[in-house]
Amino acid sequence: SNPEEIVSVFSAHAITQGLFAGAMDASEVRVSMTHPTRGLVFSETKSLVLPRSGSSFFGWCFNRLRLRTWFLTLKLPVFANALVTVTIKRPGGVPKCGMCLLGPTVDVGLSLMGLSTELKDYSTTTFFTDGSSSTVERGFSKKMSVDISVESDRVETIEDDLTKRRQKTL
Repeated sequence: SNPEEIVSVFSAHAITQGLFAGAMDASEVRVSMTHPTRGLVFSETKSLVLPRSGSSFFGWCFNRLRLRTWFLTLKLPVFANALVTVTIKRPGGVPKCGMCLLGPTVDVGLSLMGLSTELKDYSTTTFFTDGSSSTVERGFSKKMSVDISVESDRVETIEDDLTKRRQKTL
């Protein structure tokens, strides 16, 4: 966290195609990539403010401002020795970022129609005989299931790659 904005510069020592920032409290993220000889090779600015309901004047004016808590880009060009600058802004406030990951991406295939999402909550609730209850709040994880189309000759490679990454945040 830092007043107004957080600026971080990363020097990648491997191929980088993607950037993820999570556990954020900010209103805007700007990512740029600078190469020593070619100059600025990539720039993207994304607002984290989620759209308000446009269905009514009241909703547009008085609904709470909601912010996305994560940012993802998979568009970074592949350059060796490039510097990636991440600027996280919250004008008039204190932006916060819990994690920032920079690295390669893996193509596992095209997604087919439909997906399912799930929120796995690790909290526990105890119910008492008088009808009251007590809840111990714990963390949660977001899960998504997606059917993908994979070429037959790539199945084992993708399976091995995903097996290496099991139980890790992706």
